[in-house]
Amino acid sequence: MEEFREKADRVKKEYLKSHPELTEKLFRVQENSSLTKEETDDEMCRLWEEEYWRIVDTCNEEVETEYGNDLDVKVFDSGFHPDRDGKRHPWDLNKFPSNSLCLLKALDIPIPGMTSPWLYLGMLFATFCFHTEDHFLYSINYHHLGAPKIWYGVPRQGATKFEQALRENVPAVFKESPDLLHRLVTMISPSVATGYGINMCRAVQNAGEFIITCPEAYHGGFNMGFNCGEAVNFALHDWLPIGRQAVEFYQKGAGKRAVVFAHNKLLHDLCKSFTDGSLDPFCLSDDEVECYYTCLEEYTKSMEEELVLRSWLKGEGVVGNYVGRHKIKEDDECPVCSTIPFFSAVSCACRPNKLVCLRHAFQSCGCSSSQKKLHLQVSAAEMMMVKKNLEMKNRGSTPPPRPLIPELHARNGTACR
Repeated sequence: MEEFREKADRVKKEYLKSHPELTEKLFRVQENSSLTKEETDDEMCRLWEEEYWRIVDTCNEEVETEYGNDLDVKVFDSGFHPDRDGKRHPWDLNKFPSNSLCLLKALDIPIPGMTSPWLYLGMLFATFCFHTEDHFLYSINYHHLGAPKIWYGVPRQGATKFEQALRENVPAVFKESPDLLHRLVTMISPSVATGYGINMCRAVQNAGEFIITCPEAYHGGFNMGFNCGEAVNFALHDWLPIGRQAVEFYQKGAGKRAVVFAHNKLLHDLCKSFTDGSLDPFCLSDDEVECYYTCLEEYTKSMEEELVLRSWLKGEGVVGNYVGRHKIKEDDECPVCSTIPFFSAVSCACRPNKLVCLRHAFQSCGCSSSQKKLHLQVSAAEMMMVKKNLEMKNRGSTPPPRPLIPELHARNGTACR
């Protein structure tokens, strides 16, 4: 870190030396005794912000910077440490994945950034380009030390319009790279975004402060000098339907990309953990009650969709057989849509070791249904039992006084929360 800090300080010093006009403006602000410290800090941020967007928007100057991003704390250590008594702070990001209300605790494989935090080392103008979190998860970022970060965010309701603005501003790049939205290499200035009627927010994050991003909220920004941050994803119960939408978005069109984990596996394992008898439904918090009801509603939807697809394949003449858990591996991606099947999958005699999701059973090859086989990892009886047990568990709790899941906006821009 010290080597990176030295380089970051050197880069900033050299940049100021080569840009005397900016240096003069910054000096005048610092020497202005009529400004409070807060006003001075705000004005300094404004000047650096103007300089950043001048570079990005005009493309008249090439600036080279480095960003130490996505550094696994399991390898590079965390900025959070236990106190002398061995206790960890309640907001220690290493504790988030195992929090009782964090649904990612049901993941049974380590995923850096989700089941453990990532570290970030920034320097002047080092940029985290606009993106949404994997699976549209929540994220929390803590600024340990150093220069401020400037963040820009677009709420979930504006996601579709924001994607349109990006495509229209760099159409040639999108034509060459249709998956550009997932590459974290694109920035668009707030002035351009607001021209499309997009509601963009801005925040300055200083050392000792947290930034939380919400599901499907596009966000990006840059650093004003050397700093160190730490971030991790998390999921609350209201994320479940949005996470399902993320998988659907990844399966088609401009949003097509591979998933990080099997959403239905997370949901299934989560529901099973809720019904193992370890929790007393009469002693649940309001948040836990809402989580139960959300899980029940989402599991019912996933189960019904699965059974409809199985019935369709049976009608097409595809024979099914039960294979049990752990037969469909975590890296068994559907070659058509890149999703990871969980409840079941289809194979074909032409490629017996390649599994396809049920929805694309006849799109991976031209073979007839007699050549295909449906592998059931979770039987219909087991799914019905999980649903029944969850319903029984919920009987001991009081339903939320309001609709738990507000109407979620569709990708076509209608019906927004």
